[in-house]
Amino acid sequence: MVRPERIRQFNFPLTLSEQYGVPFDRAFLVVGRFLVKVLIDDSVLPEMAERIFVEILSTFPMDKGKRTLGEMFLRVSAQIINKDRQRIIIGTRIQEKIDLLSQLAAIFNSRENLWKPGQN
Repeated sequence: MVRPERIRQFNFPLTLSEQYGVPFDRAFLVVGRFLVKVLIDDSVLPEMAERIFVEILSTFPMDKGKRTLGEMFLRVSAQIINKDRQRIIIGTRIQEKIDLLSQLAAIFNSRENLWKPGQN
């Protein structure tokens, strides 16, 4: 069973922080590669990808707005996926997931936590 809330156990605010010695570009690369895998894996449903994306954005250490971070993750992920289309077979749900995550990033209010799927 997939439990996106367990991403919090990685303690990104500490383990990926610049104060801990991890440069932003390295942290972005590691988490970005994970997000690409979530996007290209057809066994990960769009709703689950949304929950994973919320956890990533909520816990990723960054002083700038989380909306910007989400847009950056999606832009870079889409570029990587488009580049890899020539080497691997890509599933059909990728664009659906990217569209859903883009909408989620767009509604993010940088002063508050992200809206979480299933919350009122």
